[in-house]
Amino acid sequence: MILEKLRNDEINIKIVNILAVIYLFSLTVSYKISGTLIYIILFIFLLNPKVGTYLKNSLKNRFVQAGLLYLAVILIWFIGTHDLSFAITQLKINKFYLLPILFFAFIRPEYFKYYVLAFILGAIVNFIWTYLMFFNIIDNHYSNLIINQSEHAFLIFLTILSLFYRLVKYEDKLVYKILIIFIILLLSSNVFLLKKTQIVSYMIVLFVAFIYLYRKDIVKILIFSLTFLSIFLIGINFLFPTVKYQLLHELDGVQKAIQKQDFTNSMSARLGVAYYSLQVIEDSPIFGYGTGDHAYEVKKAINNSELKNIDSKSYDILIGTLITGKHVTLHNTFLQVLVQYGIIGLLIFLNIFYQILKFTRGETNIYSLLIVSSVTIAFLQFLSGWDFQFGNLAQIFIITICLLILLQSKEKLIR
Repeated sequence: MILEKLRNDEINIKIVNILAVIYLFSLTVSYKISGTLIYIILFIFLLNPKVGTYLKNSLKNRFVQAGLLYLAVILIWFIGTHDLSFAITQLKINKFYLLPILFFAFIRPEYFKYYVLAFILGAIVNFIWTYLMFFNIIDNHYSNLIINQSEHAFLIFLTILSLFYRLVKYEDKLVYKILIIFIILLLSSNVFLLKKTQIVSYMIVLFVAFIYLYRKDIVKILIFSLTFLSIFLIGINFLFPTVKYQLLHELDGVQKAIQKQDFTNSMSARLGVAYYSLQVIEDSPIFGYGTGDHAYEVKKAINNSELKNIDSKSYDILIGTLITGKHVTLHNTFLQVLVQYGIIGLLIFLNIFYQILKFTRGETNIYSLLIVSSVTIAFLQFLSGWDFQFGNLAQIFIITICLLILLQSKEKLIR
């Protein structure tokens, strides 16, 4: 009886959308629930009598095609991989690129408002939680965040940008504008409770968003840039001195890495791995070394260098960052893809995001702004080394992008 109902197209689509809304909210508050829920959604959707037609239509989407092409590269580059178990881990990590096929197949416009509500609710829960930590109601440590700080930042950033768009593009009453500014400032202060990388990312994302909205008005961009920079410098000097010292510490690490090849702090260690990654890429720039060989090849380059004799502490730290198990990264996704798959693989990887950005062409609305901002956030995460393999960031990014693309398409259709 239940199976018969699930095989009814209308009922089936309704159930999977309701479950997907719950799935989106679960991504913002839990790692365990979302993992189980996506398989339940898949199982129920496969019972739909029109599933073949829906999936076939989904495969026409260029974003979907780009993700599948990258997965094909990961599989093909298994050939010649030094350690197959590492390669299999890389394939498992990147399986989320299959999700757009599913989401584009069943997400329907009438449920959009519920997806947005789930996203906002998740942001509010995390926002309140961080302030409970800040006031020591909950032990104030990063390990006590509900989700990883990168996911938390993604939720807060997009919420702030949505409010920012409302502020500058809508003719609201003064009282509403003041309220929006207050909420933006409140959410912005929440960002400063996160680690330094997220604070810097926030500044860059806001700057990119403003340039995108006012790309034809140079005067506004200059005024905003000077105002924004002034507020930022005053803020970190007088309101958040800890952030200032953290940033200065990282800048010191950059200086040591460049001038002395001292790779003994977190930032300089990342630069050290990048330095030897670039050396590795020089020997095989077109095709790379294989899906699972990124850490192996960089370790080999470090061992073949004079670093161990010159600075044993730097050597130990760099090697230590590359022996963290099968999920090891090079702390820069772009460099890692280059080492693994060469220039060919990097272009195919970047094509995923190019196809996403193509949906913003000729548009300057809330959806195009959030698409551009989401890709910016993703790229900043890739540069910082906190890539899609950790936590729920990949899944949150994928479902958010799918929803924004569908909303953008709906907007065009209405017009």
